[in-house]
Amino acid sequence: MYLQALNIAVPCLLHPDRPAKLDPAFRTQVNYEVFFFSDTGSRRKFEKNPTEYSGLLTDPVTQKRFQPQKSSPRWTYHERRYFFSSDSTLQLFKAAPDSFALRKGM
Repeated sequence: MYLQALNIAVPCLLHPDRPAKLDPAFRTQVNYEVFFFSDTGSRRKFEKNPTEYSGLLTDPVTQKRFQPQKSSPRWTYHERRYFFSSDSTLQLFKAAPDSFALRKGM
């Protein structure tokens, strides 16, 4: 609603020539990043293989940016997918997920 109030157009991640719909049904979150889409088909395509489209993500434990790969460690927590830069950061996350699920300072 904030973006709409400011009249800010957000492009669809998969179809940058189309505006994304600023509605919860047309967005998804991976790690701390939010991705917007023009239609549910684009959102579903992204969700099947987010590493193909996401670009850099922030490791929730180290706060460092990294490029996730298909083989990157991952875990779903509270219906949100998280990717990790290493197995050790995944294990730290699993040990105390509520300490890392929200970005510090948010």
